[in-house]
Amino acid sequence: MAEGITAGELFDLDDEDLLVLHADMIEALRASTTQIAARSDGGVVLVDGGGRWLLTAESLDGGVALLRAALADGWERPRTVVAHRPGSVEAVEDVLGLEAGHQCHQVVFLGEAVPAPPRDDLHYSWLGVEYIDFVHSTYSLGLDRDYVAERVAAGAVLGAFLDEGDEPAAEPIGYMGIHGEGSMGMLEVLPAHRRQHVGESLQLTLTSLRLAGGHIPYGQVIVGNDASLALQRKLGFTISTPDVTWMHRPK
Repeated sequence: MAEGITAGELFDLDDEDLLVLHADMIEALRASTTQIAARSDGGVVLVDGGGRWLLTAESLDGGVALLRAALADGWERPRTVVAHRPGSVEAVEDVLGLEAGHQCHQVVFLGEAVPAPPRDDLHYSWLGVEYIDFVHSTYSLGLDRDYVAERVAAGAVLGAFLDEGDEPAAEPIGYMGIHGEGSMGMLEVLPAHRRQHVGESLQLTLTSLRLAGGHIPYGQVIVGNDASLALQRKLGFTISTPDVTWMHRPK
């Protein structure tokens, strides 16, 4: 926990809109490697263990002041910032010179009871390192192999196996992972098993595991991916307003 400060001290957790928008920052505060680089009544800059900054500010001026305060305090300029609330994006552009990349909806499960997965013939287990190449070669959106290897080795990719008699199949028919910052993602269902509720069952199962571990189950959906948003609504996830923006150094 950053400096012993709780999420409740930084965010109004009774405000559902703010909770959903800042779910990633709230989760980041659970990690012992996350630190507070700057703080004001209207916002905060967090720095996670990988050097990524997370900024929320009520206004452009507030965001600029927070970023300048963090730099003045000796924090190294980041390669990546996740900006929350509209004024934060322009503040990052002005102070850090980063460019806006993906704009994402934050999707968060706020319920206490997760619906039962629609498939009852699947077996779930965390994939071992023997599945690194399988995940790398089958993930349709593409990921760096080193990143896939790190996530699998961390026990952060859950596989769904089709039960066949007394033994589960040797290879999963789908999988879903937890990214390094704590968001759920990397959902993939092999082509022969799509449109058979495998993805829904995986996400609901992983959501239950995250809840059981004391986490806020959340993910991020790129703006414009309406099919994924429809799935999130169907599964009971709440969608953020406004969005969050990933910002990076110019190439």
